[in-house]
This record gives sequence, structure tokens and C-alpha cells, in this order.
Amino acid sequence: MFKFNMMLLMFLFNSFWLLNLNHPLIITIFIIIQTCMLILITGTMSYSFWMSYIMFLTFIGGLLVLFIYISSLTPNKIFFLNYKKILLIFFAFFTFTLIVQIHPMLMNLEMTPLTYDQKFINTENNLHLSNFYNKNELWMTLILMNYLLLALIISTKIILLTEGPMRIIS
Repeated sequence: MFKFNMMLLMFLFNSFWLLNLNHPLIITIFIIIQTCMLILITGTMSYSFWMSYIMFLTFIGGLLVLFIYISSLTPNKIFFLNYKKILLIFFAFFTFTLIVQIHPMLMNLEMTPLTYDQKFINTENNLHLSNFYNKNELWMTLILMNYLLLALIISTKIILLTEGPMRIIS
């Protein structure tokens, strides 16, 4: 329970921290950190980590494409951190953590593992992952796998090393 509350507090802390950033590359890195924390939170709330693992791969794939796009557009400038804002956000996070530890009813999240699943999934005759690959759904999965393989081959042919980088490094 304590680990789950600390993950939520860190998620909240990173959200406040994200509001004060102004360089696109650092914002992208913080979004990747937020994605990893969101995957951990959803993984602890579900019966297995498979759904959060699939979400992680999807999010990171999209974020890496955005990272390449942003890094090609961003000028090579140094970003500076405002230490007063860092100190203020850290102090606010530390104070909030102490308040939650003193008064645990403020964060009364009775979210133990399997609670969410027992309410919704286990009432539907114990859904399993193997039912996803039954005879009717197998064709959709194979078509999706072929589409992703084709998209991978096309994207690697478009981005040849002979064409050079997207921008000139200065």
C-alpha cells in the first residue's frame, strides 16, 4: 500500500515538475518517465502486467518517433534550470509526503492488487489471455502482425543511411 501511494506521489511530483520545463527534449524525457510510472501504476492495479507491457511498447514507440521529430527541429541551445523553482517544487512534494504520512486518510486508496480485476474481470467467467488467440481472433492477430512487419520494412527503406541525417549537426 505504501509503495502504491509513493508511486502516485511521484507521478504527481513529475506532473508539477513538467509544468516548469521549457526545453522540448527535457519535456520529452519527462513524458517518457511519466509513461513508465503510469505503466507501473496500471500494472499494480491489474491481475497481470501484459496489458501494461503492451501499453508501454505502444507509448514508447510513439514517444521515440516524437523524440526524433523534436530533436530534428530543436536548435542546439543549452537549457538552464531555475533552481528556485526546483527548490519550491521539492519542498512542496516533501511537505505533501509528510502530510500524507501523518494523516493517511488523505490518501485513502484501498487499491490492493486484484481488487479492480475481481470486481470486473473475474465476474465474467475468468477471462484468460489464451482466449485472445482462439480460432476466430487468430486471423486479426496475423493481419496485424503482417501490417506491423510491412510498416517496419517500409520505414527502414525510407530512412536509409545513404540519405544522411534529418538535419546537419553543428
